[in-house]
Amino acid sequence: MTDDMQSTWFVPLGAHGRSSASIEMFCLPFAGGNAMNFRTWPDYARALQITGVEYPGRGSRFGEPPLHCAIDISQQVAFAILARRPGRFALFGHSMGADIAFKTAQVLEVAGVPPLCVCLSARQAPHLPSRRKDIHHLPQHAFREELVRLGGTSPEVVASEELMTLFEPLLRADFCVAEQRQLGDLSPIDAPIMTLSGSSDPFLTEQDAVGWALYTNGPHVHASVDGDHFFITNCANKVVPAVEQALQRMLGGPSTL
Repeated sequence: MTDDMQSTWFVPLGAHGRSSASIEMFCLPFAGGNAMNFRTWPDYARALQITGVEYPGRGSRFGEPPLHCAIDISQQVAFAILARRPGRFALFGHSMGADIAFKTAQVLEVAGVPPLCVCLSARQAPHLPSRRKDIHHLPQHAFREELVRLGGTSPEVVASEELMTLFEPLLRADFCVAEQRQLGDLSPIDAPIMTLSGSSDPFLTEQDAVGWALYTNGPHVHASVDGDHFFITNCANKVVPAVEQALQRMLGGPSTL
């Protein structure tokens, strides 16, 4: 992977390179999301340098075809991180992005470049069933109705035939990845895992998220924050401090950040 190819995966957010941020956090968005879902996070980060991960077909990569398998996405993200030669870093994934973060960590550990921590947000552990019905296969009208009901996609976008002509194939591809959940090997990682859940998330219980504790050989901590399924965007002022506090606990105190 060339430098140009790997750089397309990442969107630096906030004041990158500031000395106070000692850990780079690669943030993987939910189905239908993009790197800019994390654009407000630097406002609340004291010890983290926030880097959004941009999937093919989103943002500046809009002209690229989407990937249809979590394993393929995670391998490419891992290779891009390896090409970047990061210093101290962690992974954060929300909903579908949590699956990709976990699989990315597996690849990185095999390569000998493990993350300090993997944060898995708003996603049930792989051995647990989903609490919402699949939608990626639905006819157009029903699929669009479900997008509005689920949230995360603007009703104005869903109502625009012109925009949905562009975005619907990407959204269906993402929901297919999230719903089919073809993750392959689920051997535990050595990196610590932090899990997060929203107190009013209709699709996830705290115990669903805590189930990820089985997938690490290291420590596990959990935090619950106020908010629904998309708390990473509307409650960033609570999520980012919670992540930093968890990192401190798992890595040995404030001096480690």
